Amino acid sequence: MKEFEDGNIFMSTETNCLVQYNYLQGTFTTYPQFSNLCGTSRYFYFDSLFLWIATDDGLIQADKKNMRVIKYWTTKNGLSNNYIYAVLPDPFRRIWVSSNAGLSMIDYQNNVCRNFTLSDNLQDLEFNTACCYTDKKNNLWFGGINGLNIVQPTITRTNTFSPKPIITQIEVMNLPYKTDTAIPYIGKIVLPYDKNFINFQFQTPNYSQTDKIVYKYLLKGVDTGWIYIGNKNFINYTQLQPGTYTFMVKSNNANNQWSQDAASVVVEIIPPWWRTWWFWTVFILVSVMVLLYAITYRISRIKKEESLKYKIIESEMKSLRSQMNPHFIFNSLNSINGFVIENKTHLASDYLTKFARLIRLILENSKNETITLEKEMDTLKLYLLMESLRFEDKFEYHIQIEEGIELEEICIPPLIIQPFVENAIWHGLLHRTSKGKLEINILQKLNQLSIEVIDDGIGREKSATYKNIKHESRKSYGIEITKQRILSLNKQNTIEIIDLKNGVEPIGTKVQITLFLF
Repeated sequence: MKEFEDGNIFMSTETNCLVQYNYLQGTFTTYPQFSNLCGTSRYFYFDSLFLWIATDDGLIQADKKNMRVIKYWTTKNGLSNNYIYAVLPDPFRRIWVSSNAGLSMIDYQNNVCRNFTLSDNLQDLEFNTACCYTDKKNNLWFGGINGLNIVQPTITRTNTFSPKPIITQIEVMNLPYKTDTAIPYIGKIVLPYDKNFINFQFQTPNYSQTDKIVYKYLLKGVDTGWIYIGNKNFINYTQLQPGTYTFMVKSNNANNQWSQDAASVVVEIIPPWWRTWWFWTVFILVSVMVLLYAITYRISRIKKEESLKYKIIESEMKSLRSQMNPHFIFNSLNSINGFVIENKTHLASDYLTKFARLIRLILENSKNETITLEKEMDTLKLYLLMESLRFEDKFEYHIQIEEGIELEEICIPPLIIQPFVENAIWHGLLHRTSKGKLEINILQKLNQLSIEVIDDGIGREKSATYKNIKHESRKSYGIEITKQRILSLNKQNTIEIIDLKNGVEPIGTKVQITLFLF
């Protein structure tokens, strides 16, 4: 406890560290920044700049003006023990502390701590709480369990000599490492992957302070920072993974002077062959080659399969076209034959001219798998003209093409509309007692082409039961062939034949063809 001006009294406590009491105002002030470090304070001292607080867990150095903690001195900073009993300054701006492990001198300006033990003529290692005094000659007095110790600060000098340690022994798998070179001079050791248990032993050649020397070590590649181990002069590493490491060790003397240089040795653990870079390089290259071969082989197989499918489809299409063309030619020749029989020679001549042109168009179109919609419509128009001439006033026809359809850009298989138009004429319109009507509509929605063939003939049911012998023998091969061609082209394509009725009375037929354009 100590009183200051303005009625302030500072007290060391066992639970709140340092407490301030102002007896003029009757107020207490606590300092959590101190009690959070340690609740028990045994002694404190104010010098011109700092407040020093002796606690049961170290020495607190704080700013005298704002009470901010500057540093917390412990054994990690070089103290011989954290149990501090008393604090005194000397004329050289150093702090002396007593503990239950001797005396320590702290040169806080140079961050150096020197410890004194029984070998330095102490009365004992353990001292008493708050037993300290500075006389007129600036000698420091500390009381302990076996008497007093007088310290003359003028005769205490900092020992800056701190040689680097020497690695004295290396063991691998608990056996000494065999080498022709002396252990302290080994710069690198190389070990197989299954010899990865290593022990390092070291010693500092400062024999006058052997019991006061402490060490810290670092294994680059494993440790993230220096590790303090006190007086222990060996370290073990187990199960080191393949790689290159550097083991380093430093020591400090009784004055907390760390050696500037570190003793070091490089350790290389060779990986097994299946973990080497060349193995993985070869493995990756072989894997890539196998993968590329597999992909290339698969692509080749797919191309062959697609080529085979294409050839099959092409063969089927050619076969279907070869069946379609004779069928259409046969019907056309029947029409010419009808004109001749009826002695309509001028019509036969005109019809024959148009027939020749139609045959030429059919032959040209049949050479190609697809033709433009424009060519298909030209062929259809010529066919309808010939059939209207043949049957005179039996029907009228109308072709409606939606505005915006680019006939010269759209490609479809040849002769896919004509068979349905022919079927509408021969099996629907020709059996009417009055003039019939045929509508052909071409529509497009996105990538779908819609073709409608609408007639107001007698309907499919009545046509099937019609007893005209001439027409009964005509089988609709063209319709079935065309259906096969359309579906072979794309499985999404559809053909729908709708019976148009007025109630139960048939009033015609509608064929709806939907083609998905590529």
